[in-house]
Amino acid sequence: MGLTEVHWKAVFESIDECYENFNVPQDIREEVTAFLTQFKPAVIGSPSYRDVVLSHPDMDVTKGMKSVGIHWPKADKPS
Repeated sequence: MGLTEVHWKAVFESIDECYENFNVPQDIREEVTAFLTQFKPAVIGSPSYRDVVLSHPDMDVTKGMKSVGIHWPKADKPS
């Protein structure tokens, strides 16, 4: 996706504004925020598809980034 922490904060600033504009109850705000936050590790720091394609001009786009060895999100290491 190519998103950074700056993008992530901007999204939540917009969401907070929506909460206020629509008078969303606190419990719903917390539930929505918790739901979205669980996706942060898969979103922040991931390579953009465009950058991967530009870096690997021979990449088979029908097979995706894995075809050039990029696996995102990175698999959790076993404990």
